[in-house]
Amino acid sequence: MTAELGYRPTFIEDGNPTYSHKSINNLCAIYREKHGIQLLNHPSTSPDLNPIEKCWRAMKQALHRRKIQPTNEKEMANAMVEEWNALDQEWINGLIAEQRHWIFEVVARRGWMTAN
Repeated sequence: MTAELGYRPTFIEDGNPTYSHKSINNLCAIYREKHGIQLLNHPSTSPDLNPIEKCWRAMKQALHRRKIQPTNEKEMANAMVEEWNALDQEWINGLIAEQRHWIFEVVARRGWMTAN
């Protein structure tokens, strides 16, 4: 379907080598290759290029602000689901819409982190 529309999907995954995303034996890499999904190549020092990183940061901050902190794995899982559900979809849409800006910022900084 995407080829019919004239574009190929691009998957955003940070360049952290611990994920082994560049390995040809990696299941994710095999799936992307099979389905024609190209990986956006960007430096591991630029997590601001991936909107999900900002979502994780917002969730982490919200977890720290809780008056009662989770004390076990089940409580933590429940708290994370609550905080994920509390994220505003319009805010997430705004993060995605800002991607063009952040790409230019990273290029201007020659691949180094931005001040966001």
